[in-house]
Amino acid sequence: MTFPAQPEELTSAWLTQMLRNNAAIGAENSVADFSHEIIGAGVGVVGMVVRISLRYASAENAGPASVVAKFAHPEAANRAIANNTNMYEREVDFFNKTAHNVATPMPKCYFASMNYDTGGNIVVIEDLAAYDLGDQVTGATPERVRMVIDALVPLHARYWNTWQLSFDNPMQINNDNYIEPFVPGFFGTWEMAIEKFADSFTPELIALMPKYVASLRTIMREMGNRPMTLIHGDVRRSADNTKKSFCSITSMK
Repeated sequence: MTFPAQPEELTSAWLTQMLRNNAAIGAENSVADFSHEIIGAGVGVVGMVVRISLRYASAENAGPASVVAKFAHPEAANRAIANNTNMYEREVDFFNKTAHNVATPMPKCYFASMNYDTGGNIVVIEDLAAYDLGDQVTGATPERVRMVIDALVPLHARYWNTWQLSFDNPMQINNDNYIEPFVPGFFGTWEMAIEKFADSFTPELIALMPKYVASLRTIMREMGNRPMTLIHGDVRRSADNTKKSFCSITSMK
């Protein structure tokens, strides 16, 4: 199934077919109209996240009121950052090839695909708007940290030291194919981060940062000299009032 590469390419016909393929609506119903809004403005550096509100031809056997779609970034420079470390590909592959094998709670995925020629992609997932999103600036309480750990354990346990049996060519944190595209970006931002957000760094951390940066390649390679597993590359916690925790699967290593 082909896919819209950007929000303006969405159509009622495509949304209808996608939902029918997932049995979210029956053959007798369809998406009559829809609207979308960007919900990740100022947050996503390598992607565009939109909420799609749906109106159906019939209220009977209607599908979800809304879904969330993640697109590759429209700017070529931003998209290149993601494609250099296969971010879009890893997310698409996770939902299509791996998600059904793990008990980690996650949003339902309705569609995930990648265009390897253009570097574009789309991932359409369940809208968790009713959930409470964690704040990465203020941090998390011990209770919520435990929720995240409980949510991630099934993923780590499933592939603990056995990932080689399930993945032919994974992106490994200790591999030059990951390290070399990643490190230059870190080198180019750490001094600026300290300059702009000095209050967030202790004097001890500022003093140690040059040594850490100089050793970053060695540190990443050393991380491979221990048991390895499939990990979540960018955990963002959300939870509802029943204390069920979801992890937003954004990139897998």
